[in-house]
Amino acid sequence: MKDLQKKIFALVTTVTLVMMMAPSVSALTVEELTAQIAALQAQLVALQAQLSPSPSPAVGGSFDTNLYFGLRNDKVKTLQEFLIGKGHLAAGLNTSYFGPLTKAAVMAYQTAKSITPVAGYFGPLTRAAANADSGVVTPSPSPGASPSPSASPAPSADAVSLGSVSAASAVAKNAQNVTFFSLNFAAGSTAYTVSKIVVSRGGVSADADIAAVKLYDGSTQVGSSQALNTTTHKATFSINWQVPANTAKVLTVKANIAPNGTSTTGNSITLGVAAASDIVSTSAALAGSFPMVSNAMNVSGTAVGVLDVDVQTGLVPASTILSGAVEQEIAAWKFAASSVEGFSVKSIKVTHTGSATRTDVKNLKLKVVGAQIGSTVAELASDNTGTFDLSASPLVLNAGQSKYIYAYADTAAGINTSRSVIFEVTQTTDVDAYGSNSGGGVTITKASGGSGTAFTSQTGATMTIGQGTFVTALDSAQNPATQSYVVGTTNRLMTALKFSTGSREGVRLTELKLTLAGTNAAATDIANITLWDGTTQIGGSGSVIGSTVTFGTNTIGWDSSGLLDIAASTNKTILVKADIPNGANTTHTISLSVGSAAHIKADGLASQYDLPAASVTGTAAGNAHTIAAYGTLAVSLASTTPSAQTYVKGATGKEFTKINFTAGTGEDILVSAVTIKSYAAAGTGTATASGDVTNVKLLKSDGTQFGSTVGAPSTTEAFSGSLTVTSGNTATLTVVADIPTTTALGSAGVHFDVLASTVATDITSTGVYSTADVTETGGATGNLMVVGTGSLTVSIASSPADQTAILNSL
Repeated sequence: MKDLQKKIFALVTTVTLVMMMAPSVSALTVEELTAQIAALQAQLVALQAQLSPSPSPAVGGSFDTNLYFGLRNDKVKTLQEFLIGKGHLAAGLNTSYFGPLTKAAVMAYQTAKSITPVAGYFGPLTRAAANADSGVVTPSPSPGASPSPSASPAPSADAVSLGSVSAASAVAKNAQNVTFFSLNFAAGSTAYTVSKIVVSRGGVSADADIAAVKLYDGSTQVGSSQALNTTTHKATFSINWQVPANTAKVLTVKANIAPNGTSTTGNSITLGVAAASDIVSTSAALAGSFPMVSNAMNVSGTAVGVLDVDVQTGLVPASTILSGAVEQEIAAWKFAASSVEGFSVKSIKVTHTGSATRTDVKNLKLKVVGAQIGSTVAELASDNTGTFDLSASPLVLNAGQSKYIYAYADTAAGINTSRSVIFEVTQTTDVDAYGSNSGGGVTITKASGGSGTAFTSQTGATMTIGQGTFVTALDSAQNPATQSYVVGTTNRLMTALKFSTGSREGVRLTELKLTLAGTNAAATDIANITLWDGTTQIGGSGSVIGSTVTFGTNTIGWDSSGLLDIAASTNKTILVKADIPNGANTTHTISLSVGSAAHIKADGLASQYDLPAASVTGTAAGNAHTIAAYGTLAVSLASTTPSAQTYVKGATGKEFTKINFTAGTGEDILVSAVTIKSYAAAGTGTATASGDVTNVKLLKSDGTQFGSTVGAPSTTEAFSGSLTVTSGNTATLTVVADIPTTTALGSAGVHFDVLASTVATDITSTGVYSTADVTETGGATGNLMVVGTGSLTVSIASSPADQTAILNSL
């Protein structure tokens, strides 16, 4: 109450001073002085009205009056106490003022009671519900009866009232968006549109003190900025601003103070709406008490400092960003405060100018040194702009300080066409910042061309929304060379494919088509084609139809499953195997290949959409393999066979020759009989005699014996057993024998062989799958082992030197 009385006293004094100064103020016309005095008197009336007692609260807790945003009376306080009791409003907020917290609490109550619309307007439906909760019966109006009048303007009458008014204060020259006052508009059951508002300048001021007047609905400017008419001293706004039914809205009046040299230090500026005729709307009768005038803002001798904003394409250069990825860097700007003063940045607006749609980029964020500042912009507005609200925690720059602000965004999944993402700070009004000393809003400039240079749009580099890459090739380390595969064999390795992903995203292989080729190759030459990731089968069995076999099915868009997933920056080898059916033609050759990049279909794991054709590259031509009737077996001397040496008579279990049996790739080979020939002395001219060697054996690599021991052989030793040699591999048999003490062999020695000239008759083998007799090739001639006797050499070991021994010493 004392504060209000002080304000009234100050205004009375001001009016008196203005009247006394009137004859000496040559810069103002009589009309201007009259308007200023009228404005000051209007403020006096408004303040006196606040001293009048508020209407008494509703009796018995009943609600009989419509209440809405901007009102201040005891009925609002009663409503607040009701909402506190219901848990929709925090304790202690029964302030009698219907502000944003009370509006939010009313909306919460309306939601709880399923009242629509949920607008925060305390009208008939909400009043009835509140009265019912309070145990008060709300009478229904008689047919045709009008609602009873109330102390507050009813929405059915449509109302405009003076809202919040900024406290009288000093404003810096060149300060931007200085808030003077707000207007509260309320609508009843019918919406209306405001098409014109006229704002008048008053106070001890001149038109030159104001560079522009603006209207704002929240953070959104309504209409364009207007200059004062130098004849009428008014700014006229032609707008199209709607107030929905049963809703209260606020329109804020702001102004830019003219720069140094134009505005006058010490002038005192007021803005207001002088008469009801200054507001034009579609409302039949917009009720309000006029004039509605702000407090005086005094032009100080200080000016707002310089805030440069410059894009940093060197920090965030043009690149490809991934469809479906989150928090991708899209732009950066440098904010630099001059040495005059620091700044508090309260909002930043960016505009998207690329070819991507506004729904392609979402969840925009700003970060400084990795920490987010301001709100997250979930989606761009219809004009492709996004405004970051930093008012709760402004970005502070000290005088002479610079900070780099990075912008990040998520990109929508499923984009498979090239789309550009370009963000910019377009105009000076896109940054709302205030000087730490002057308190004034700043018109941003740029450092390019020199600090304080007139601002032009600062546009980030072009980011292209793309997807991952997928490359197909042969795995040269695992891909089989040309092989012979026998009819009836299974799981023959045909091709080894290598798939490689790029660094942007992992890839899901959804479809793979292989082409059958070769000499006279036919679909009947191959069967049961399968795909293997190591030892895990991932595709098949498939059959060739025409000349191709297809694994998996790709659909347009995201496939929830596929053949396999490959992480980003990874190589994966897939083995292609097949059976050679019994009906395969042994004059044909066959191969399986990826003949075209178009035969590979894949989805990006992050973008969750088909990779475009340009991102899927490479082919893989497998080697042609021969179809054979049966396998092959080659005999050779093992590299580990014992070297020539002397064996003494009486030695047992001595190794003589190691023989390798190598199966071709066509099929496994079963060796069932082996004949070894032994010769005395070098060459094959002298066969061993009976008793030269005894107990001849053939031992497998695992130490088990092939066939039976030949106790007293002569020239040949025949063995019958079972040795399976898997295709493409080698098995070894070792010839072991004893040297009897009675042997006639001496320095001439002995060796054991499988002769190349007789190998086909000395070895009996068959194909495991074909069951056909195999024609063996090669041979193995062992090293010559000399037979001798042992010897013993006796010599003096190293002995102590001559020395003296003491008698009876120990």
